[in-house]
Amino acid sequence: MGSIITDDVFANLATRSGLHSLGLGSLLTPRQVSYSQGQGEHRLFPDLQNLTCTASLDGAINLSIHLSQLTKLEISLLGTGKASEEQRFIPILSAACPNIHHLDIRYTAEQPTNLQARDILAL
Repeated sequence: MGSIITDDVFANLATRSGLHSLGLGSLLTPRQVSYSQGQGEHRLFPDLQNLTCTASLDGAINLSIHLSQLTKLEISLLGTGKASEEQRFIPILSAACPNIHHLDIRYTAEQPTNLQARDILAL
């Protein structure tokens, strides 16, 4: 699936202070988190309080350790199909984000569909 948001744009958002709310329209991957960390910032999204996104399980786990200010998370996780792997997200999230008051997690085994603008316009 092609990403709607480039690694550079994600890194720019992730390393910006003062960002309190974010809704990502593309799949969050471990690569984006790793790339952002490589830009010289040890902590990503330092002020983020609200996040809505779709993420791979590893992408969500890798990002969660940076979200200590998070109070609201709405996330669709692309499941691995292995409940034991999917269940490890909750304890990691709880330890990393002690301020969460609203949590909405949806698991899905489906892969996102890559829609091209020309295909949508053809409708």
